[in-house]
Amino acid sequence: MQHNIENKTDQGHTMKVKRYRAGNTQQAMAMVRAELGDDAVLISNKRVEGQVEVLAASEFDPREVKKKYDRLTAANAAKQVQAPTVREARQESVQEPAKDQAKDFPFELLADMDLQRENEMLREKEIRREREREIVAEKKKLLQREREMAEEKEQHLLKEREIQAQSKSLRDMQEEIGRLRKLFEGEMAQLAWRESHGRQPNRVALLSRLEMAGINHDLAAQLVDKVLPCDDIELAWQQIVSLVPRALKKPVPDPLQDGGVIAMVGSTGVGKTTTAVKMAARFARQHGRNQVALITTDDFRVGQREQILSLGSSLGLSVQVAANEQEMQQALDCFGERKLVIIDTAGINQRRQDFNEHFVSILNSDRKIDPYLVLSATVQESVINDTVRACSGLNPVSAIVTKTDEITSIGAVMSALIRFRLPVSYVGTGQGIPEDLARADGEFFKHRINDSYQQTLVHMQKRRKATA
Repeated sequence: MQHNIENKTDQGHTMKVKRYRAGNTQQAMAMVRAELGDDAVLISNKRVEGQVEVLAASEFDPREVKKKYDRLTAANAAKQVQAPTVREARQESVQEPAKDQAKDFPFELLADMDLQRENEMLREKEIRREREREIVAEKKKLLQREREMAEEKEQHLLKEREIQAQSKSLRDMQEEIGRLRKLFEGEMAQLAWRESHGRQPNRVALLSRLEMAGINHDLAAQLVDKVLPCDDIELAWQQIVSLVPRALKKPVPDPLQDGGVIAMVGSTGVGKTTTAVKMAARFARQHGRNQVALITTDDFRVGQREQILSLGSSLGLSVQVAANEQEMQQALDCFGERKLVIIDTAGINQRRQDFNEHFVSILNSDRKIDPYLVLSATVQESVINDTVRACSGLNPVSAIVTKTDEITSIGAVMSALIRFRLPVSYVGTGQGIPEDLARADGEFFKHRINDSYQQTLVHMQKRRKATA
């Protein structure tokens, strides 16, 4: 075993001091000569733990060693200028003989200092290794956690796919059952029609007229039952035409007379913006432009905001844009003195799950806002039914039917309004602003039912001639 010390002297020579341990002196000296050569100087020789320890040096210069040692002892003395404590004094008295001995053997002191430094370096190295092992262990834990999270995510995705696959299968099954039910109901209706055709010709004729006008079959049957028995089919038909408007629920408030804050709600493309501008222009004619204002929340469709701003500017109407609840409240506060404020909301698909929540968040205000459900007469009855159901949570005070000039039969929207007991306030009869906006009264619907029946009858006669 050996320990090394290398010190450069002032002349630039490198002095090496090494400690060797062996079983006997001859073995230790052989180790000295083998490494330091024959010019090595033997410094000390003693027995340690049953072995011979030899301290030897090469490039030996006693004067330089003495200078080096004096500098070391002077530096140690300068660090210990302060008065020692009692404990330190005791330790100093115990260590005094060791210092005297070190003076006789300065190389022993140098070798012990080097050994101490080596031990400290080994301890620091071991601490660093321990820290590295801890870091590696932490990294392994993190990697394991990441793998576990990835596995959990994969399992979650698999479960979602399974649920979606099951839901799709269930929906397909429900749709198939629905188609079979409709087919069965259609067959049963045809059978009942053929059976009743011979026994009740007037009933069949009246039902046929109502269905040609677009009235739902169930509602048509209820109306026919109210006027039968009747021998004069034309008289019965006029009675039915008079009954249909009375079946519609009448609206109590009239915003164009009473004012307030109203909101146009409904699905996309039903004419909410045009209706809002028509009503604002009509109110401005009666009460003045400084008594009405428009607020639009439609920031989704390209050009929609610009459309209402342009229309409002051309008619001299005040228009503000509100993209969120805070801006809506600010706009309502700004128009607080106006008698009528009309809000044009952004339309979304009525089948979306957040359809109702979309309008609730917009209409959340300190002021009372009356929702008006805008329905297009050009869509199928099933779509109208879906829209009314989707908006039921808003509790609309009334409906406004648009695009009545673009369709032959108005029966589908009338059937839905009667079924859901939803009042109707106004109808849109064209694109003119504000003239193509009419009050939804009984005469309008009586005329449209007769007109729908007559136009459908003419189309059927033309088809028969074309196929003859």
